[in-house]
Amino acid sequence: MKLKKFGRVLTGQFILCSLISFVHADDNGDLAGNAEKRKPNRQLEEILVTATKRDESLREIPASITAFTGEDLERQGAQTMGDIIKLIPGVNITKTDFGTAARVTVRGISSQDGTNLTTSVLFGDVNFVDNYAPRVLPDPLPFDLRTVEVLKGPQGTLFGAGSLNGMVRYVPEPAEFDLFTLKYFGEYTKVNEGGGAPIFGAVANLPWGENLALRILAFDRRSPGYIDDTQNNVEDVNTLEQDGMRALLAWKPTDRGHLGLMYAKQATYNDDSAVANNTTGELSHSDRPRPSPSHSEYELYDLKIDYDFNSFSFVSDSSYLYKYSTSRNDVSVNLDPTDEGTLPLLELLEPGTESKSYSQEFRLVSNDDESSRFDWIVGITGSQQRIDGGTDYGIGEENSSQSAVTSLVEQLLPGAGGLVTDDGRLSYNNSEFSVEIEELALFGDMTLHIGDSLEVSAGGRFYRTSSSGVAIRSGLQTVVTHFTVEQRNEVEVKESGFNPKLSLVWHLSDDALSYASAAKGFRIGGVQSGFDSFLSASPAPDTVESDSLWSYEIGLRTEWLDNTLQMDVTAFYAIWEDAQTIQSDGATFTTYLDNVGGVKTEGVEAALLYLFPIDGLSINISAAYTDAVTTEDFLASDGYNALAGTDWPSAPHLQTATTLAYQPEVDRWKLGIALTHTYLGKALNDLGQRIYMFDYQQWDLNFSAERPDLRWLPEVSFSVSNLLDERGIVNNYQVTQLATSTVLDNVNYLRPRAFILRLTGRF
Repeated sequence: MKLKKFGRVLTGQFILCSLISFVHADDNGDLAGNAEKRKPNRQLEEILVTATKRDESLREIPASITAFTGEDLERQGAQTMGDIIKLIPGVNITKTDFGTAARVTVRGISSQDGTNLTTSVLFGDVNFVDNYAPRVLPDPLPFDLRTVEVLKGPQGTLFGAGSLNGMVRYVPEPAEFDLFTLKYFGEYTKVNEGGGAPIFGAVANLPWGENLALRILAFDRRSPGYIDDTQNNVEDVNTLEQDGMRALLAWKPTDRGHLGLMYAKQATYNDDSAVANNTTGELSHSDRPRPSPSHSEYELYDLKIDYDFNSFSFVSDSSYLYKYSTSRNDVSVNLDPTDEGTLPLLELLEPGTESKSYSQEFRLVSNDDESSRFDWIVGITGSQQRIDGGTDYGIGEENSSQSAVTSLVEQLLPGAGGLVTDDGRLSYNNSEFSVEIEELALFGDMTLHIGDSLEVSAGGRFYRTSSSGVAIRSGLQTVVTHFTVEQRNEVEVKESGFNPKLSLVWHLSDDALSYASAAKGFRIGGVQSGFDSFLSASPAPDTVESDSLWSYEIGLRTEWLDNTLQMDVTAFYAIWEDAQTIQSDGATFTTYLDNVGGVKTEGVEAALLYLFPIDGLSINISAAYTDAVTTEDFLASDGYNALAGTDWPSAPHLQTATTLAYQPEVDRWKLGIALTHTYLGKALNDLGQRIYMFDYQQWDLNFSAERPDLRWLPEVSFSVSNLLDERGIVNNYQVTQLATSTVLDNVNYLRPRAFILRLTGRF
């Protein structure tokens, strides 16, 4: 890395270190002497996570896991998954405006828009990821979440096909049997060069006797817009409305038995796209004659029963998940060479995608027993997903004269009048699909404790999957390029295999632990929903192959100075075979799924967390270097030859996150101030286009104040996100205009500087 670039990356770290030197000037940098003055009861807290399907200390697990408490995220002003992900080097998130789900990249392993996801997202124990055409993911507010856990590396052994190289898990606060609680919050966000909007929420924990409790939550969120539609003279068009609720019922009929029932629902409405048609930092678009709204919703039912048999526990987990999404995306400028939005109009419509998922899991989990040398978990799980949906490029004004358009089509293409939609538009490129994915698996994991210092773990998942369905393609483009009114592709892909997992833990001392691990993840393939055109350099296959990933990791975790300093380092190496990617010829809006020969990713991550001798002062520094490249030559459909060694999309080489926090207690007031700096390195957007995105720094500032002894007095926090109003590019893609062959920019910017005032109270 060039010295100039290196200096830019470390600018934020230097400023924070200067602040530390200022507040720490009286201590003369003498760590040994400071340790003597440190309060003996002030230590880094142990964090328990359940991402391994049992309660374990985060620092004892031989895997890279980052966990945040919901309260800490609330206090920092976090509102979305993106606000959380940016704090974890080695992980990033991208989102487009085509109604598809947000894509989480872990250690350079990313899914491109339109492909199945490489990182699963769970709410509680329910996996939200669709194994085909993902559209909807949970993005809950941190309010009343116990933890948010982010796991790096394959999680296929315990969680199956959706967890190729990582997992994000939201853990809600459970219903409590012995405590009545009412908690509420109100929040107002004002965006620079944009609007302002409130968020409200409340949760009540209602015990009924000693064995029954209900916890119910509801919230209403408004997110202000900041993109202006200059063509139609409308400001702040990308506003968001979201409302949701969840209820958790807990019943404990005996001391050993427990039943938990969870219901959750959420609906999200986006008024218009957040895309800008420039790379100069202007928060506007001027090439969309119509708005591009979207809507998504989900309903979740989960029943969990567990019973304690002394040495082990039996767990049954049953779930049903319904998801629905629809969107309209105006892309008229792809056809229209003017800025006035004259006809023909072009719109990408997702009329409605439905997903229904059922899952059932039975597992046995060993209980903690200091006299036993073994910890183990075994289980059997089955799931079924049914997904129906599609997209349609429609040309023309909605509700125009259908008879006139039909007549014109019949004259040009006799017998093809069916290309005209019910609302009078010409169907240019239509795709419909109906697929069903089933998985049946037997899994297990066992840990052997050898003496006081060694642990050996081995696990695996025997699985059998079936992906079947039909994709129907029609429209004007099908007629012109394939000389048929309709193309039909109906296939069934059945696979079986074994995903192993191995790890070795060596407790070097009471304050140091090293580990090595190897694990395999996989992702299901299936029916091809897209198709090629006469401009494609490579043909579209009938099926998309499943892909797999082997990951190897070694790590060292250390604690110093009476557990007030933690320093960790991790190195990883992974091989990804038959990686799924999206193909596009760039001119006819033709896309399809394909498999790249292979991808290799390797890198190193480091973290430091330190509690200074000054009471309440702490710093958290983490960084990641990742190198993800293709391992075989790949011919893209637009004719671009991606040679072996090409950077994989959405995989920045360098990421850093640093937080300096000070939380003093002043006359029974608990105060807080935190300054956070994050850096996200440059990355490609696509194997074919090779446009760069990311490469920005961000500063966030937070203040808080509360009186723990006065429960009726709300806690107050004030946050400023993107303090320097950085115009970071979080997504970047281009289209080629058919009429003029002009290349057009489509950019999503980091949200501008935002001021967030929050009140949180409880009774």
